[in-house]
Amino acid sequence: MDKQKWFEQITHHAAVNEVATKTGLSAATLWRQYNNDLGFSAENLIIIARTYSASPIEALVIFGFLNEEERAGDSTLVSLSNASDDELIQELARRMKGNSENPKWSEPIIYEPTDEDRQRAKHVSDLGLAAKHGDTDAEQEAYEAEP
Repeated sequence: MDKQKWFEQITHHAAVNEVATKTGLSAATLWRQYNNDLGFSAENLIIIARTYSASPIEALVIFGFLNEEERAGDSTLVSLSNASDDELIQELARRMKGNSENPKWSEPIIYEPTDEDRQRAKHVSDLGLAAKHGDTDAEQEAYEAEP
């Protein structure tokens, strides 16, 4: 799909001024980017996509900010992280049954966290602390008084 077709399809052929009003973006900026071969900035493109309930990732691919390989890698990671334990186990069982000769299936599983795993764990930990510290004053005092 090309940029023009995507823009018309998700906005239902709305005028640029209507899109600006709905998104809260500057009409002058959107007109300038629209008239520059639909050269929307990535930030504005994401806002437009979200406002019209379209996929920001799809928009970023269509407008050339991401390539297909980046989209595919992201969707795989998102799917895996959203899968339940049962779904993951079922998928592993399916793969083991279909390819029982693979030496990976007889090796012990050794988990070595990556830098990304460590960063994600730190981020989640920081979010927990931030949430605790964002409580009301009375709750905060009770939290700080805990052993």
